[in-house]
Amino acid sequence: MTLRSKLLGILLGAIALPVQAQQWQLVAPIRDDDRMGDMKMIDPVTGFMIDDQHGGIFSTRDGGMHWDRKANNLGAGGMPRALWMWDAQRGVIAANNGKIYRTSDGFDSFLPLVTIIGVTIGNCTAIHFVNDTLGFVGTSTGKIFRTEDAGLTWTLQNSGITAQLERFFFVDDQLGFAVAAQYILRSTDGGSTWEQLPTPELVNIKDLHFWDALNGIGVGAVGVILRTVDGGDTWSSITSPTTYTMNDLEVQGNTLVACGALSRVIRSTDAGATWTVQTSDNRERHSLSFTPAGVGLMGASGYIYRSLDMGATWNIVHVGTPNSLTRMSFANDQIGVVAGSTEGVRTIDGGRHWVASDVIGLGVHLRPDGAGSSGGGLGVNTHTSDFYATVQNGPSGSRPQVVIRCTQSFSPTTYIVAGGNLNGGFYRTTNGGSSWTYTPAGNPYDMYFPTETTGYAVGEGTSVYKTTDAGITWTDLGPLVSAGQVTLFFLDEQRGWTGLHRTTDGGQTWTLMSGTPQSTVAIIFTDADTGYAVASSGQTVRSVDGGITWENNYISEVPNASFSDAAFVDGTLIGVANGGDIFRAQIGCPETAFVPAIQQVGSYLCTYTFGTVQWFLNGEPIPDGNDLCVEATEAGNYNVVVTEGPGCVSAPSATVQVIGTEVGTNTIEDLRIAPNPAKEVLRIARSQGTVADISVYDTQGRSVMIDRTSDTSYNLDVRALKPGMYVIRIRTGNRVQSARFMKE
Repeated sequence: MTLRSKLLGILLGAIALPVQAQQWQLVAPIRDDDRMGDMKMIDPVTGFMIDDQHGGIFSTRDGGMHWDRKANNLGAGGMPRALWMWDAQRGVIAANNGKIYRTSDGFDSFLPLVTIIGVTIGNCTAIHFVNDTLGFVGTSTGKIFRTEDAGLTWTLQNSGITAQLERFFFVDDQLGFAVAAQYILRSTDGGSTWEQLPTPELVNIKDLHFWDALNGIGVGAVGVILRTVDGGDTWSSITSPTTYTMNDLEVQGNTLVACGALSRVIRSTDAGATWTVQTSDNRERHSLSFTPAGVGLMGASGYIYRSLDMGATWNIVHVGTPNSLTRMSFANDQIGVVAGSTEGVRTIDGGRHWVASDVIGLGVHLRPDGAGSSGGGLGVNTHTSDFYATVQNGPSGSRPQVVIRCTQSFSPTTYIVAGGNLNGGFYRTTNGGSSWTYTPAGNPYDMYFPTETTGYAVGEGTSVYKTTDAGITWTDLGPLVSAGQVTLFFLDEQRGWTGLHRTTDGGQTWTLMSGTPQSTVAIIFTDADTGYAVASSGQTVRSVDGGITWENNYISEVPNASFSDAAFVDGTLIGVANGGDIFRAQIGCPETAFVPAIQQVGSYLCTYTFGTVQWFLNGEPIPDGNDLCVEATEAGNYNVVVTEGPGCVSAPSATVQVIGTEVGTNTIEDLRIAPNPAKEVLRIARSQGTVADISVYDTQGRSVMIDRTSDTSYNLDVRALKPGMYVIRIRTGNRVQSARFMKE
């Protein structure tokens, strides 16, 4: 049986499963101001993390590339402060106001809340377990509590201090240490009693580690590093390469890594005798966690860094979205942007992943040819010619004095911005914002152009505006039945919809619809019959008769969410909500099957999907190979197929060759391709100038181009390719590298 036949049999089984109710799936759970606090890696691909600024609990199943926001309703005053995980299911969170939360299902839910009561304890700030039952919690007021039943009950121990507890470390079930401000504490009876150890004056240790009963090390404020060889009776200072505070310390054998303020990461490979410093940006690092294999994650504000070599090198693997995202626009089924008041985001894979982009404003528009514009408060406006891969700002001295709420682009330098509150109306430029022509109007909130010349707009009040000359002039068509529409959509010059109305005569007359939410923020029709209206709550209704009737709760609302916009992209609804959350709801299959990507994480191969995963080795399905990651323990060729939404089967991924137990394909480390998207030439850069065979495959896995090079830099002519997504594979001997690119 061929691989194609095996895939068909497996995936037909998946398609035959009952289709579940539609729901929104959060694809951007981390925000750029989330403070990535305590972190725990279970294995190279599984980890947990808390946001001790907004209260989030997150988990990853693919080595930190993607994160799920877990149950985070911790109740009043339940801000998480410290985390402990025994395994991928069992864990404990210590929170503010003496609250302890326990889980047995990876924080999908919580066991009964435990509250330490009886004394004024402050907030829990540190947690440590010696084994499955014996554990300790420290508080902001210097109190230490002990549990012998895995956190179900706690008893107060005498610490003798009032300073905030930072960390615990136990050598065994009897010998343990704790640090707090200028104090280092020691217990020799399993934490029942604690003694203060002598330390250099004004030393503030944040974290510590002991290799055995005698040898230990601590890092802390202003870069101080202390070391003991007599169990903490005396401490000596080690020369530090930094004067910045270290917040966290991780140790595997003789390799130590600490992180802290202003991006400082310090590392030692000789058990802390000497250190080197790493500096990359200005983001304070808050947390570290490593596995024995040397795979580790590091958290900053909204940023996650990963190391595969015990901290020798780091790569950014996840970036949080800005918390002020507003409106979105897609150029095609892959490339789209969301504007934000200070920064926006961009996707090149249909909204599965998002990266930061300088799309600033309250409104944005992106054309299929890559031209686009955005605008916001104080008349700030930007424009682009390459799908917002790069951005040009409109001259500050000639900005229209208006709050821009929507835009429409005709070329990289010709676009319309519109809005209010003062000087409301339409402003048109043909020179990238250097000068404008103004048409007074109310306060337009949204524009839609079904053709290059005909466009419509709605906003505050009841007026509908129309242009037939690409926005040079506008006509007030008169009032709608209801005022204050924030969205509209036109399928052609005659058929259009607002959140509450429909027209079949180009806006001359409007009919009030029954069934769309009053708070509709986006309305989209895929054809003359099928349409979707998305409310600010995320509740989505569907029509199959052109808007005459609507199916209620086609997609249920999202608790505590406030959507600002939505778009329909090749079978998928994409919504943007408050706090930078971005959601996807796959309601149909894309016209072209997507190609799953594979990332290497140590000895694991990982992909990411919201559906069902099936891994293959040499064309055979791997038993129980249904997790996001598979450990490549056998030599051979690995690939993956995923099924998303209502039985939407992906194309097979690029094949990853494993030689022995080493992964031979590296899709990101030393293969670079640009530009992406490519129009005429795709520049390929490699680290070695060995002979390499180049193959290009379409999303169906068909070879569409072959070439060969021995240069480290090579220009591949892609003009003959049809627009769409492709996979490029570079084979050098037994090594295969692959990457995806978009052909314009």
